[in-house]
Amino acid sequence: MAMTSCHACSKEIPDSATHCPECGAPQAVKLISTSKPTIPKAVSEPLPAGVQGWCWGGFLLNVIWSIRFRVWWGLLALIPVVGIGVSIWLGLKGRELAWRTGNWSSLEEFNQSQRRWSIAAIIVFVASVAISLLMEFTNVGRKLPSPRDQIVAGLDLSIPQTPVENVVQAEHVHDETTLANVDKEGVDLLETRYGHLTTNQHTQLILNGRLAKPVIQANSSLSIKESFLIGEEQFVLIENLGGSACPALFNFVSIKASGAQSYPTFGTCSDIYEAERSGDSIVVTMQGENNQAHRYVFANGVLADNGKQVGTQPVKDFSVEAVIDDPDGYTNVRAQANGQSAIIGRVESGNSFQTHPQNSDWWKVQIAGGSTGFIHRSRIVLLQQRF
Repeated sequence: MAMTSCHACSKEIPDSATHCPECGAPQAVKLISTSKPTIPKAVSEPLPAGVQGWCWGGFLLNVIWSIRFRVWWGLLALIPVVGIGVSIWLGLKGRELAWRTGNWSSLEEFNQSQRRWSIAAIIVFVASVAISLLMEFTNVGRKLPSPRDQIVAGLDLSIPQTPVENVVQAEHVHDETTLANVDKEGVDLLETRYGHLTTNQHTQLILNGRLAKPVIQANSSLSIKESFLIGEEQFVLIENLGGSACPALFNFVSIKASGAQSYPTFGTCSDIYEAERSGDSIVVTMQGENNQAHRYVFANGVLADNGKQVGTQPVKDFSVEAVIDDPDGYTNVRAQANGQSAIIGRVESGNSFQTHPQNSDWWKVQIAGGSTGFIHRSRIVLLQQRF
């Protein structure tokens, strides 16, 4: 038995005594450590069996796990792309790194700690996936429509069938919630009583897939601006958008069962105008050069500017631009005015050429390069001239 001296009477007493047997003086309490010795874990020492394995905590909770176990380079997981490689490396080497950086009293204590981290990581991962799926499921069928979808779905662009005797009461079909808003969104489509009025891939005006005649060819784009019912005909005002030098010109188009007929191009290059119906006429007013007022009146197929008829100038040879309207997508150019003569060229759909109105079935044309030949007039569609 180990012996020691009483601090009061100096008698020799057992080392484990709490009071001196001789004088009864209390002795100092000896603190006995209950902690277990730590296991040294030098980098060079081999790992105990059971340490190695996949580390779910390091793989799924990389940043938090790295801070807890002082594996500071694991914070690189925050960097995009690089973080994927870091997470995989922590999954492969995480248990080894945690063993070497921690003070573990036993292998069992280490495994319990890593097991808790694995459970927490899997719970967080499963919860994240579940929340993502729930959010995706709740958004199914609730995709916000685009501005174009909202306009097309929410607007009634159809023109009601109006009895002839009630035409005056329903003189102006256009209003601010239909055509104007459609135009602002670039939806150049009007459902007329005779079919779809829109543009083709060459930005030319078409009704039910057939070109308006004469053709209205866009400088930049075509916009459907106004619509009027007069008798059995529907008249539409088309704006032809241009560049900075001439922002806009206009055309009236008559929509009938037989097709779309366009009338001479007009305007002052201003895109600011007012249009209204006056009896059986349509009046468009706008400012021109030097603030001169122009009053365009369209009635019975005739357009006048301040009382002067528009489009009455004489037509010279090859002075009118034209395109073809052929279901084959091209038209042959013949050397003579008949279908049996030699083919000297052809015009593709969308390509223009020069011609002029002629009193025959075969019109003389001038194609690219200056060559002249003949095309049957049934295939020719004149482009609108500017007056």
